[in-house]
Amino acid sequence: MIKIHKYYHPGIFLDTDKERVYVIEVPTLPGKPYAEVMHIGDLHIGHKDFAPRFLGKYLAFLKSLPERRAVMMGDYFEHEEGTSFIKEQVLDFQQQVVEFIKFFAPVSKQVVAMVYGNHDERYCKATSSGVDLLDYLRLKIGNPDIAIAPPQRGLIVVFLVKKTIGDGYFVYPEYILHSSTASIVNLETQFRRTADNFDTPIIAHGHTHKIFWKENTRFIVAEDEDGNFSRAVVRQYWLSTGSFLRFPSYGETKCVDEQTEILTYQGWKKYTDLKEQQSVPTLNMKSGKIEYQPLQWVSKYYIKEPISIIEGRNISSWTTMNHRNILKEEKGYSEKISKDLVKRDRLVVNSKEWSWKENTGIGDKLAFLIGGIITEGHYRKNGMIEFYQNNNSYYKEILDIIQNFKIPHFLTSRRRKGKEQKIITLTKSPWNQMIKEIIPEKKLTLYLTNLPRNELEFLFDSMMKGDGHKDLVFTQKEESTVDLFQIIALKLGYNAMKTKVPGRNIYRVYLNERELVTVEGKREEKEYEGIVWCPRVENGTWIARRNGKVFITGNSYPVPDMGAPILRFYADRPAVEYVDPRTTYGLDQEPFAETYEKVIGQELKDPQEKFETQNLPEIKNLKCPECGQYRIGSKGPEWQCKSCGKRWMKNPRRKEDD
Repeated sequence: MIKIHKYYHPGIFLDTDKERVYVIEVPTLPGKPYAEVMHIGDLHIGHKDFAPRFLGKYLAFLKSLPERRAVMMGDYFEHEEGTSFIKEQVLDFQQQVVEFIKFFAPVSKQVVAMVYGNHDERYCKATSSGVDLLDYLRLKIGNPDIAIAPPQRGLIVVFLVKKTIGDGYFVYPEYILHSSTASIVNLETQFRRTADNFDTPIIAHGHTHKIFWKENTRFIVAEDEDGNFSRAVVRQYWLSTGSFLRFPSYGETKCVDEQTEILTYQGWKKYTDLKEQQSVPTLNMKSGKIEYQPLQWVSKYYIKEPISIIEGRNISSWTTMNHRNILKEEKGYSEKISKDLVKRDRLVVNSKEWSWKENTGIGDKLAFLIGGIITEGHYRKNGMIEFYQNNNSYYKEILDIIQNFKIPHFLTSRRRKGKEQKIITLTKSPWNQMIKEIIPEKKLTLYLTNLPRNELEFLFDSMMKGDGHKDLVFTQKEESTVDLFQIIALKLGYNAMKTKVPGRNIYRVYLNERELVTVEGKREEKEYEGIVWCPRVENGTWIARRNGKVFITGNSYPVPDMGAPILRFYADRPAVEYVDPRTTYGLDQEPFAETYEKVIGQELKDPQEKFETQNLPEIKNLKCPECGQYRIGSKGPEWQCKSCGKRWMKNPRRKEDD
């Protein structure tokens, strides 16, 4: 027999800790040697993108077996009053509480523990009423025995599972907490810090909107039955829970400034022009390929804080401090947040491998001819098309194609700037009509940027021979053509930078074959006030452009996981098992097919009086009396407006109190 040796001093038991450790017996599931405890958190009821049907599906699953239990991980409500976030709350707090009660009253007997989230704690700060919100909630849903933690504290719960063979219980202590902002970026660091303070075998963590499971090992000193001491290994389980919010736009890590554009299937776009489900090129960090995925959503919000700025010949990047940048090393692609970037880091600007949904081709030769007409052609009012060229070899290539296609034409020439300029004129024919259907304004079109790769190469080659330079510089007056040419160059594996010639309406695209750009000079931090935004795609990466300079970057907010993970506590042996109900039980995120009323049962037909919240103190004084803004911060017993700086008491004394 091996026991942990108390080699420092005997423990001192604290009465306050004794009161906060709850012992809960959980039954095994019918016919199974284990109990199941679901960890539900980050609901954000009241946010415009809260997913009620998805939560309903999970609660219906919970209710399907009365033996199953649930732990509540915090952030039950959105409660944006008094914050500087862009307002996306669609229900006031009283209504949010009503909805919570409707959801959890039918399953209240299966809920065993609750902790506060940071959004829930805002209510306590806003009212200073002395009302314990969790106590209020457990009474309203009908289960006063739910274990609860005070605000800003975690909760220790000891789960007991009766042994299937023999007497007694297997004991599973778990520390439950919601935690803070820092955990989003440095989740494992947060777990290690928590583990240093709470030596429970299981630590469950909310707040991150990220489902995460890890079996960690810790070294201790142990004593065997013969009195010998040795180093031993104990196992500790770390669990981070998911969310029921589809769109965490207020995420504590942000993204890029409003001058940064994103590449889509429809070309370069500002954040104001984006729509969900638009097709967006994104880097698959496992395969190294650029592939198209639907844009799932765009978050945007107002900030006033320092941001990270990198300005160099090859890159222009203005991002928030915790924005995820994509790097490439010998072992493959990696990530690093902006505030940690150093001079030697190499940022990804493109990939040699692209795949896209190809349009129906027009043929290599016609693609080459189209490129020539865009750069060196002219549409005459009489319906003819002219092609001008000084370069004899390029002129011959175009003429060979016209002759092979048997397009009606005639040849002339003229003196221009002391040199002979050759002219090919295509007379009116069905060929002219077809060419004008492909390029009606003699400009590049989105259709042409999605030609098959071999045709795109012929188009690119022709345009470079027309308006290009041997130093890989493309020059054009038409900005829309330059923007689309930059996209073609990217698809063919080039790093392409767009600039405008100072004082002239002429644009250039500088090309090179780099996939990586080293961070140049010193990264700066500068105070920024304005809109920042971030798109979301499945791969977590997207192609950005700022000041004409392209780079591949990442979603700032970690990809949210919707759902509530389950832990199984075994009764036939001391063992813990992680279960993802999205895959194990088929509770995947889409589609949200059924309404909550259908999946949760008849309890919702209870009279409305059951859900009234007339005893819950109202939130007041959250609008600045000076400037009328809602950007309110808390300073001890005072509110402070973040717009004008005015302060006022949270609970001013009334005359009758004197």
